[in-house]
Amino acid sequence: MLQFSNSAAYDEMALRKVNAMCERFGARLNVRFYGHYGSEFDCQTLRHLPLVRSLNIDCLTDAVHLEFLDELAWLEEFAFGVFRANFPRLLGSKALRRLRRLVLAPTHKNDIDLAPMESYAQLEELFINGHTRHIESIATLPRLQKLSLGGIGKKKSLSFIKSIASLKALTYILGGRLNVDDLAHDGLERLEILRVLGLSEINVALFPKLERLTVEDQLRLNELDIRPLTKLQRLSVFNCKRLTHVVGIDDADSLESLRIGMTNVELSEILNRLPASVKALTLHSPSKAIDDKLQLRVASLGLPGAYYTGAF
Repeated sequence: MLQFSNSAAYDEMALRKVNAMCERFGARLNVRFYGHYGSEFDCQTLRHLPLVRSLNIDCLTDAVHLEFLDELAWLEEFAFGVFRANFPRLLGSKALRRLRRLVLAPTHKNDIDLAPMESYAQLEELFINGHTRHIESIATLPRLQKLSLGGIGKKKSLSFIKSIASLKALTYILGGRLNVDDLAHDGLERLEILRVLGLSEINVALFPKLERLTVEDQLRLNELDIRPLTKLQRLSVFNCKRLTHVVGIDDADSLESLRIGMTNVELSEILNRLPASVKALTLHSPSKAIDDKLQLRVASLGLPGAYYTGAF
């Protein structure tokens, strides 16, 4: 990655050299413009990078002349995060239609129109934070495999997710939701539920092919029943302080990696019910006393890579 935090850090000659590097390394070289505190980023700068394939214009307050994005004929990866941007038609840029990866960070209005993504036939990875205008257009993406959604309010329907046939990995972070019903997908292999406000129920039966499940910072969740997940290989549950039961651990015959920490789950009971398939185990206890009692037990299991981590 090459990063530029202010306009004094680059000139035309320097950018020509960067452009040559872009030609050589392709999307393996990410060029990032960020910061520019006290000034605005001028997208006319991009005229000197016609061969850039991976570009970040993010962590910026202001940017002007965004229309110069159209001159980037080879762009494959793009991240956009300009807080005061007033460019709702950003995704209509012809340069973005060949993207494989797209990241949209929040703006002050969160008004970027997502409808043009219907023509993004090559898009494989998408992260959207806060923008919901025509969000249902995501369902039309034929190659989308990895989707991350952040800052989406609980009243916004996400039921279109089940229509994304190619989807394999989903992350839902921040925002609000009472349950995961809108996220249901029968082909999903990886699911992350992170810091979702108000979430009190996770029905994993809605994701029958799940192989990896991560649940973090869910303070209203009392129980997690993993029995429907017959293909589950990795489970991580962290900072769910009201959680008292993880049901189905003893029958999880495919489980290879288990991480549980900062919950009210009785860790000694987890060890009593640990399936033979587990090869890696990480536990975070709430106190030094618990650590003293369980550390030797974990070591005695003889699991390759298994270890016990105490309170922190």
